[in-house]
Amino acid sequence: MESLKTFLEKELIGIEAKIYKIGAKHGIISIFELDEKLKSGAITEEDMIDDFMELDYLESRRDDLLKAMGKVQWQI
Repeated sequence: MESLKTFLEKELIGIEAKIYKIGAKHGIISIFELDEKLKSGAITEEDMIDDFMELDYLESRRDDLLKAMGKVQWQI
């Protein structure tokens, strides 16, 4: 069980690093802020579409990992 916990923690760190990198590039901390920048015209869709899709995936993956980590800790 400890190796699973370690794996999940490492995955989470990697995903959070990728989220941070995209956030730093656009000056945001979440996909919602990136969407707001698009709606306000601060950035164009072509400037951010790849990052938007990647950030959406990463945030979803992070949520899944956090749920899994909660279940693992409950079982320990």
